[in-house]
Amino acid sequence: MTSPTPSTVSSSPVSIRAGPGTRWGAAPDRLNRHLRELGIDPASDDWIDNAIPAVLALTGRISGVVVTPAHVERPVLGAALFR
Repeated sequence: MTSPTPSTVSSSPVSIRAGPGTRWGAAPDRLNRHLRELGIDPASDDWIDNAIPAVLALTGRISGVVVTPAHVERPVLGAALFR
């Protein structure tokens, strides 16, 4: 697989619009088995309309930590540190 072109992937991490077939790195096919088990064709460049459930399921498979939509929807704790 070739590296993505600028039209495929933006330099901003929040505006990446690439299908499951757009992968790169040292082991771009490492997650293919997990993608297939989730019903996603790793060779497809089709856009997934609501990828959040698939991303949460893939995250759970990779990390062993089950992340549910409730985890994402709850309030985020944070702090502002001033010097």
